[in-house]
Amino acid sequence: MGQNREYGFDNLRGILIFLMVLGHLLECCGSFRGVGFLYRTIYSFHMPALLFLTGYFARYNRKKIICGLLVPYVVFQTGYILFDHWLNGPEAALQYTTPYWILWYLMASMMYHLLLPMYGTADRRQQFLALGITFGLSLMAGFDATVGYPLSLSRFLVFQPWFLLGHYCSKGDWIPTVKNWCAERHIPMKSLLTAAVCMLVLLMQLVFFRPEVLYGSYPYVRLNYGPLERLFAGITALCWIGFGCLVLLPLLRRRVPVLTALGQNTLPVYLLHGFVVRYIQHRQPVVLATPLRVFLVAVLILAVFGNPLMGGAFRSIFSGSRKE
Repeated sequence: MGQNREYGFDNLRGILIFLMVLGHLLECCGSFRGVGFLYRTIYSFHMPALLFLTGYFARYNRKKIICGLLVPYVVFQTGYILFDHWLNGPEAALQYTTPYWILWYLMASMMYHLLLPMYGTADRRQQFLALGITFGLSLMAGFDATVGYPLSLSRFLVFQPWFLLGHYCSKGDWIPTVKNWCAERHIPMKSLLTAAVCMLVLLMQLVFFRPEVLYGSYPYVRLNYGPLERLFAGITALCWIGFGCLVLLPLLRRRVPVLTALGQNTLPVYLLHGFVVRYIQHRQPVVLATPLRVFLVAVLILAVFGNPLMGGAFRSIFSGSRKE
């Protein structure tokens, strides 16, 4: 690793990959107190935050797009469908236009990276215009019931502003700029963001906000919701991302045992944990009967798939290098 590596982002990725695994386990766990609150809270930010970080480090590189996104998509799309056949019988045909469950992220990331030359501007006004257009499209996508899972089109449109926001933050040093602007005006940004996150998450629980709304894959008519709910979800995610960048990031600048290593080796966790979750869901649901078991299974998945040995192997296979 380079000596100038920003460990803070590794640590944030480690937290987010843990929450992703935990969230997927909560989808098929037993019913216990607090599961709904925890699930809504995780889904209120973890997908936008992951795509924000993806955009932050995104650079247009055809080799990385092919080796790091397209190849693993084809390999694991095939693997997951065949695994599903083994678990449930031939319910899903072998195809590559509708990503299997968690693989939507690879499909959407491929399209985002391919569009980077079009969005690659250093002009602040053009950046804000692009963000406004993509956010408008994310709201409009819900009106079209034909925009759904094929090609991950719905999620591509809904989550594109977060990828683009992360990319522009890295190109224009937005994070330190916002931090300095608030400091000069004596605005207690950390306190405001912390309070906003707490209030929005609490409000989401009080109004029984449906977690499916946060998936970004359902049209408005399907779940009987509208653009206001999607706008509320976007504001909540934005506050969470601000909290992560302006509050958590300064606290996590240094290497943290286990967490930093996990954040540097998220690819195998992301690609492989779905096999474990699906197997437990269909064959051994009793494994997730209690909160403690859910937590222990999540930790075990991270330990097995998120270690440096596994991470190095996956980088070697899918990028041709053991270094990031």
